[in-house]
Amino acid sequence: MVHHLDPYGFMIPEIFPSGEADSPLNLVDSCDCEFWFDGLDAITFTLNGNKVIQWDDKSGFGRNVLNGVDATRPTYDPVTGRVTFVTANSTFLQSAAFGAALTQPNTIFIVYKITGALADAEIVFTGLAANGRNQFGYSGSFFNMRAGISINNGATDANDNIHTVEFNGANSNYWLNGVLSISGNAGADPLDGSTIGANRTVASNFADCQIMEVFGYNCLITAEERNALTAYLNAKWGVY
Repeated sequence: MVHHLDPYGFMIPEIFPSGEADSPLNLVDSCDCEFWFDGLDAITFTLNGNKVIQWDDKSGFGRNVLNGVDATRPTYDPVTGRVTFVTANSTFLQSAAFGAALTQPNTIFIVYKITGALADAEIVFTGLAANGRNQFGYSGSFFNMRAGISINNGATDANDNIHTVEFNGANSNYWLNGVLSISGNAGADPLDGSTIGANRTVASNFADCQIMEVFGYNCLITAEERNALTAYLNAKWGVY
């Protein structure tokens, strides 16, 4: 952040882009926040009853996720801030393709809770094309990440969790609730859009889950920034 002085040499209070000092827009100087979906910001939702027509992106890039078919829309609870996806209803939200794919490295945070069978093969977040995905999900009782190559993280559970992933080719990393749990080669796929709650083709791997918050950066953020964002999410959602 740049600090400005008034003509008398006194510091002028900073005006933060999101209106709050602690937020995904203000806790990282390494690069811009590329997308941000905030479940506790009810005004970012367009609803039909409790079904989500559109969830607005708060990053400033306008990368909103939406669904034009009411029967396959997830539901939203403005009291808890949770967006609920149901496998049996084939629910999902999806953005348009980004103007240019976000090539690696990318750092993405997602807060979510599995509400169905822990051993199912389900996708929580991914891109649009077969080679344009930075994918989070779970399969065979393991959380996993994929950008062309799958890496399994720790065993799944039915808790609220903060998932943080660095997609960085052979040097990719996965943190669960702030603790590094796996490193390895996740592949080199970029991210070309956002699909939430299903496979990129929205034809399979639908997820039984509640998603509270999603945001990402087109860079490797510092350890200090990552810890600050994890603390922000924990204070907001009471994960641990």
